[in-house]
Amino acid sequence: MAEHDLYHFEWACTDIEATREFFEGLFGWEFTPWADNYMLFRTPSGLSGALALDEELEPSVRPLLYFQVDELKPYIKKVKELGGDAVSDVQEVPELGSFVVLQDPDGSFFGVFKPLEEDK
Repeated sequence: MAEHDLYHFEWACTDIEATREFFEGLFGWEFTPWADNYMLFRTPSGLSGALALDEELEPSVRPLLYFQVDELKPYIKKVKELGGDAVSDVQEVPELGSFVVLQDPDGSFFGVFKPLEEDK
């Protein structure tokens, strides 16, 4: 990774095991327990992340993380099957691609982004 690239992010949740199952089912991420209230993972590009237990979670829409996908509709369907929801319609971004904003079962927001073919 280059200097100043995003290296690590924490995903707050009220149930670490349920959130692990959600993202494992959605993206296939593998998790490693680090403490009772913290579970580590890496995205396919190597970005470091962690699930962090938060008893009084207040989901926010900012900052909003977007995960790159090849197609949007399968992820919208899978999110709903895993207990989350889609909170926006698919939006087109001229010359970049399209995205949809989703929620995990705790109500935390994130997006999936499908770049135009030439941007992959």
